[in-house]
Amino acid sequence: MLADIMSHLSRRHFFQGAAMALSATRVMGANDQINVGLIGIGGRGNNHLDTYGKITGARLAAICDVNQAAREKAQVKIEKLGTGKAAEYDDMRKLFADKTVDAVSVATPNHWHALTTIWACEAGKDVYCEKPASHNVYESFRMVEVARRTNRMVQIGSQSRSTPFKMKAMQLLKDGVIGELYMAKGAVLQAAQEHRQGSGGTGAGGDQLGSVPRPGPVPRIHAEPFCLQLALVLGYGQRRHRQPGRARDGHRALGHG
Repeated sequence: MLADIMSHLSRRHFFQGAAMALSATRVMGANDQINVGLIGIGGRGNNHLDTYGKITGARLAAICDVNQAAREKAQVKIEKLGTGKAAEYDDMRKLFADKTVDAVSVATPNHWHALTTIWACEAGKDVYCEKPASHNVYESFRMVEVARRTNRMVQIGSQSRSTPFKMKAMQLLKDGVIGELYMAKGAVLQAAQEHRQGSGGTGAGGDQLGSVPRPGPVPRIHAEPFCLQLALVLGYGQRRHRQPGRARDGHRALGHG
């Protein structure tokens, strides 16, 4: 419970800092706002939406997702904020062409992070992008190169490394508080949480996430052609035979399975 609370506080303070950073390249007026475009409205994208909705001076001006159902749900939440309906796009390139958008917040599948950031910078938008920054180091160098050339503010969501209590914990480990370290293990808990929530699925539940067995069936969402443009999800990612209802409703997994 304590870890959840501290994690929440860290995210809240980080996004407040991100909003300030995104405004650094603009001259703010007394009634000025930062118009934010949200790209990717899965699990993490909805977290972005909720957080920006609480930040004074930030307005969710545009949303983009290939899933029509996700856009519709996001619009309902945005209208409740009382800041007006957001412009709606099914292709991020259309959002980048929107001159009213000052900055973008990226919660797309991982393989889109680098190109989305580069396109956004080229379009004159400042960027907050979820981790991981890129698929490989080459992409990372290109992201830095374009951000510097276009003079854009880019921030990657690896803020956990800078969270005070985690920094203190790491220092304690280095100081030998639990003795000599000889092994570290990691686990993916998202699948377990989805299983506890009773999500349905078509998978048998026997595949592996690293060395951690998936505890239940792969969650289903209604992802038929009328609401999900699979080609835009995959982009240059690996193409596989599509199974209806098999797309994961998450910013990392959507379109990979």
